[in-house]
Amino acid sequence: MWLTEISDPTESYDATMTSGLKWAKKFHRFLCEANTGAIVWWAGAIPDGGTTEGLINIEKNRVDYEVTKRCEVFGNFSRYIPVGSKRIGVETDHAADSLFVSAYKNGNDFTVVAINPTASDRQTCLQMDNQAWNGQVSCALTDEKNNWSSYEATGNRIKIPANSILTITGSIKQ
Repeated sequence: MWLTEISDPTESYDATMTSGLKWAKKFHRFLCEANTGAIVWWAGAIPDGGTTEGLINIEKNRVDYEVTKRCEVFGNFSRYIPVGSKRIGVETDHAADSLFVSAYKNGNDFTVVAINPTASDRQTCLQMDNQAWNGQVSCALTDEKNNWSSYEATGNRIKIPANSILTITGSIKQ
């Protein structure tokens, strides 16, 4: 899916987490509802005149730039879901608009992406049918102040902070 083609060049420039979460939900829907196999953002860094078309906004002087939260959120998918991964089923007891969760498996490795677009923290339980994971999981948090920051999760109960996206990676025991 070429997402640059659906970005609206007339939409006002927004480099904040508000735009990041809007796009995170679009990424989730393309991957989970439309079963898209890959997401490509063609115009990564462009002098786009203050629109939402680029992930990185380059000023006309081609020196100054701003990395948008759209770019950081995109990284929660592109940095942590390895090429060749297969999406696997997810069950959640949260309302459909309060937590968006997708999971991917590649060999014995797994990645879970959880998007919390609400103003409240969300708790969720990470468990796998008939399988357990090796040791601890690693978590990467993106919110208004963090970009893929290390985030601690203890046990299988994981808190997903308000207005954030959390990517969880680990391995399945053999």
